[in-house]
Amino acid sequence: MFALIAVGFVCNWHITHNDHTVTVTVTDKERIHDEYGGYYLIYTDNDVYKISDMWLRGVFNGSNMYSGLHKDSSYVLTVVGVRYPLLSSYEQIVKYRSVKK
Repeated sequence: MFALIAVGFVCNWHITHNDHTVTVTVTDKERIHDEYGGYYLIYTDNDVYKISDMWLRGVFNGSNMYSGLHKDSSYVLTVVGVRYPLLSSYEQIVKYRSVKK
């Protein structure tokens, strides 16, 4: 039982506390509806990122972040999580700022 709790803790920590930044150009955006409510996908020149509210990180403005990111614009994104293509798992955007051209 302890092993399962430890593995769960490590996985949760890795998914929600491995902040790193990437500089991207947004190429497309999409809203996804699912049985849990929904989330947003941001397609960029190098990967796909997810936006949704994250209670553990205090992120409650997913819709505002989605509306603030514009196609053909560049941003520095702060993301957490891990990209697992086989599981359709995406890194999550927690902050962004515009890149001045």
